[in-house]
Amino acid sequence: MKNQSVNYLFKIPVLLLLIFCKLHFSAFSQIESAGKQQTKLDDLLTCFDGQAVKNSTDWQAKRKPEILKYYEENIYGKRPDFRPKIRYEIKLADTVVIEGIKAIHKEIIITFYLNGDSLKTNVSLFFPFQKQNPPLFLGLNFYGNQTISLDSSILLTDSYVENSPTIGISKNKANHESRGKRAYRWPIALILKSGYGLATAYYGDFDPDYDDGFKNGIHGLVNGQNGQTMMNDWAAISAWAWGLSQIQTYFETDMELTKSKVIVIGHSRLGKAALWAGATDERFDMVISNNSGCGGASQFKRKAGEDIAAINRKFPHWFCRNFKSFNDKEDSLLLDQQMLISLIAPRPVYVASAELDQNADPKGEYISLCLAQKVYQLYSQSISFPCNIPKINQSFQAKPLAYHIRTGKHEILEQDWQFFIRTADSFLK
Repeated sequence: MKNQSVNYLFKIPVLLLLIFCKLHFSAFSQIESAGKQQTKLDDLLTCFDGQAVKNSTDWQAKRKPEILKYYEENIYGKRPDFRPKIRYEIKLADTVVIEGIKAIHKEIIITFYLNGDSLKTNVSLFFPFQKQNPPLFLGLNFYGNQTISLDSSILLTDSYVENSPTIGISKNKANHESRGKRAYRWPIALILKSGYGLATAYYGDFDPDYDDGFKNGIHGLVNGQNGQTMMNDWAAISAWAWGLSQIQTYFETDMELTKSKVIVIGHSRLGKAALWAGATDERFDMVISNNSGCGGASQFKRKAGEDIAAINRKFPHWFCRNFKSFNDKEDSLLLDQQMLISLIAPRPVYVASAELDQNADPKGEYISLCLAQKVYQLYSQSISFPCNIPKINQSFQAKPLAYHIRTGKHEILEQDWQFFIRTADSFLK
């Protein structure tokens, strides 16, 4: 009886090990099988009329424009053709030392004039001293530029800011108390030390992040108090992407930055905006999506994590009204998010996930990147991006595509930036 008990106890850890291995293998198999299923559902290289895409010329001439149009009509909305007058004002251009690193700090006010009204944004810019045309990271922030650093010379936004006791925001106004509260998300010293510059602006300068009927921000400047009038009118994510493009236009006027390579980066909803900016503006040399989830890098048709109905209920102002017709009807979409990434080809794309961020569906984010390689292969047959998700806390590169999934939750951390910088070194320098 004693020997039988010992044998039984010995078998328990073996059984548990077998169960773990089975589950681990099953997780990777699900990614691979999901990838194969999506390939059948959304063939990147077959046009809507059935014509096959055989090379990059076919892609550029026909397939890419029709996918872009489908996104405009059904998801992000179509931007109107408007040309505001623009004024650039350098409020500060100073030499600073950040953790022993000498740098240039500029505060730029960009003002847009249209229909007798105006809209402005503040851009905070840091780049290495005496380095002409340094590569730049460009991203929007959530609570104002003052949150990225304790530097008191960073301008406060006049725009609506969401209240946050943690950040120190009250009465929906940026204030000095909030300075540096998000500095961990913007490791300026690391970026400068690595030879890069950093530019950021507050996303609410371009469009407030609440359902205001599209009567404020750039929508208000363009449409006055009419708000959205068409089902395919552009919404908040498209407005934030437009803002990123306007900052890129400023770089082209700055004699120290006119030839700088620009990496557009975004976290969460701003990761969605960064992807759309990269898809609609070919001036961006590289695109980074961090934890962008539904409407960003993750797959709609997996129906994992946040789905279309949930995101439209919680954030009805992010996407055009046509997008609501796909609530609980993901399978009726004629595309999935590998197509969004493929619109950026052949430029580099980095997708990053977090292990505990199941709302963003890390597996779905990886699948989109994996499937997008079909278009990248039209430009370079040497690309081989496996459909097995990489190990935790390791960056995988198959130039010009890269991915990592780190331990932890929905965040952007210095660890993520270290991966981004190393990849940018490899892809752009």
